[in-house]
Amino acid sequence: MTGANEIIRGLDDLVSSGKVHYIGLSNAPSWILAQANTLANAQGWAQFSALQLEYSLAQRSIEAEYFPLLEAFDLNLSAWSPLSGGVLSGKYQQAARNDKGRFDTLNIDVSHAHGKLLATTSKIAQELDCSLPQLALAWIRQSNPRVIPLIGASKLSQLQDNLGCLSLHLDEEHFQQLESVSRPQLQEPYALLNQPDQQARMFGEYRQHIDAHHHRIPG
Repeated sequence: MTGANEIIRGLDDLVSSGKVHYIGLSNAPSWILAQANTLANAQGWAQFSALQLEYSLAQRSIEAEYFPLLEAFDLNLSAWSPLSGGVLSGKYQQAARNDKGRFDTLNIDVSHAHGKLLATTSKIAQELDCSLPQLALAWIRQSNPRVIPLIGASKLSQLQDNLGCLSLHLDEEHFQQLESVSRPQLQEPYALLNQPDQQARMFGEYRQHIDAHHHRIPG
C-alpha cells in the first residue's frame, strides 16, 4: 500500500496545486480503482472521477463489474472503440469480397462471429434511415448516462456522420432489440446474484424496500 499511497498522494498534489482538474484511469481492473478511491476518500485526497474502457454493442462484458462501480463512486466512463474496431460500421460486411473477387477470410470471420448482431443493426438502421455508426453510438448514449463514446473518426465525412447520433433517439422497441441481441452472458458470481430467487434469499421480506437500481446486475 505504500506505493499506492505515494501515487495517489502525488495525484492529489497535482489537483490541489491546480496543475490538473480531474484524474482518471484507463483499462484498469475494477478493484484497483475501488481501492484507490477508498484510500483517497479516507485521506481526504482527490479521487479518480473518470474511467476509460472498451465498450460497444459488440463488447459489453464490462457491465456487470464496472457499471455498479460507476454508481458507487460517482464516475463517468469514456468508451473507446464504440464501433468495435469497425465491426459496427459495416465495413467488414461491405468488404467480405476484395477487389479481385476472392473472399477475405478476416472479414468473413468477423461477419460470422457477429452475424446476428450485424443483421439486427442493419435492419434497425434501415427502419430509422440512419447509418450503422449513428445507431451504435446512439445506443451507447442511451444505455447509460454515465457512458460517453469516444469517436475515432479518421475522415471529416466519418466525423460528420458519427455526430448524427446526437439527433437520433431510439424508441423502446428498437432499444430492446439491440439490448437483447447484444446482451453478454453473465459470469459468476453475477449469474447467480441476478437470479430472482437468489435475490429473495439474500434480501428476504426487505427486498421490496431496497432501491433495485443499486443492486441489479446489468444483463
